[in-house]
Amino acid sequence: MPTSAITDLNGKPVVFVHTEPERFKIRYVQPGAVNGQQTVLVQGEINENDRVVTTGTYQLKSIYLNQ
Repeated sequence: MPTSAITDLNGKPVVFVHTEPERFKIRYVQPGAVNGQQTVLVQGEINENDRVVTTGTYQLKSIYLNQ
């Protein structure tokens, strides 16, 4: 998982997954070892074909928290 995809939401690590145009889902994860720009996920519901957000996570988090 790209390390840039993992962000913090209310004290918990999450990843935003792009599911359809203008739609994103939050997936809670447990990051493990970091190897350069990649992070191993110890736990989380991320599938191989999921489109994770790696840039603009701050904006998505702001939108989510203001809903």
